[in-house]
Amino acid sequence: MISKIETKNSSIPSKELLSIFKNTKQEIKQLADEAPDQLVESVHLIRKRLKFLRAFVKLTQFCSNEHNYKPSNYILRDTGRTVSDCRDAHVRGMLLEEFSKNELTKNLVDELAEINDSVTRKIETNLLSGRPVFDEINTNISSVELNDYFESLDPDANCLIDGLALGYKKSYHAFHSELKSHEADLLHEWRKRTKDLQYQLEALLTSFPDQIPITYNDVCELCEKLGRINDLFMFLEWLDSIEESVEEKNQINNLKSALNRELKRLEEQADAMGSSIFSLNPVDFSESLNDQLEL
Repeated sequence: MISKIETKNSSIPSKELLSIFKNTKQEIKQLADEAPDQLVESVHLIRKRLKFLRAFVKLTQFCSNEHNYKPSNYILRDTGRTVSDCRDAHVRGMLLEEFSKNELTKNLVDELAEINDSVTRKIETNLLSGRPVFDEINTNISSVELNDYFESLDPDANCLIDGLALGYKKSYHAFHSELKSHEADLLHEWRKRTKDLQYQLEALLTSFPDQIPITYNDVCELCEKLGRINDLFMFLEWLDSIEESVEEKNQINNLKSALNRELKRLEEQADAMGSSIFSLNPVDFSESLNDQLEL
């Protein structure tokens, strides 16, 4: 937990930032150790905590004069990718369970579930009996580069303000790019940048004044919406990739149509939420943030 930041001149003990890193690292290590017994939950939470650490590294990038944040960011990014295929397969399984309630596409969904279950079993077997993925995760988060980065932090209120303002700026620009053209890649970028912002606000939840221009809960709600959109996009891409091997082809268009209708509805809701959350341009947001800490 980071101390309450009352003014721009507030000092922040470096041990508080180091403690967040060490506690999150310990969470990840415990989840990695528990993975053989609860793989679905462990993979999901490992990815979440790695994303939190990546966002935290970006938040604190202006707090170190000795180390560039990018090597630490890349280590955490690459570590998350080691279990991304497994998480994608698990998400498809959860979606297929949800879709099985629709009688119009039940035969197709049952067939897709068999295909996905087969893929999932192979991925899980490789994770648990192939190369020591979870040992690699533990090694990566204990790397010298990560530890040196967090040991080098010399924080104050200004460096965290600058980090949060940059996180907002990136999410703001990603939103407005997506708003002009509803392309999957642009929406995916907006989701990633907004997820960074969510985790940065989480780290500062008890530190900044309540009157800052955006709220943690609003950003969380938006991230939930964007996450659902991303899951559906990825499911449709997977469906396209296996369509030729599916027997129940007559039901595929029905399923795709239903998913595309939901996507359109969700995108409209996300755009409306984005317009509200990102109503301030980045310069005004930064000024408002600084103003709150000068009261």
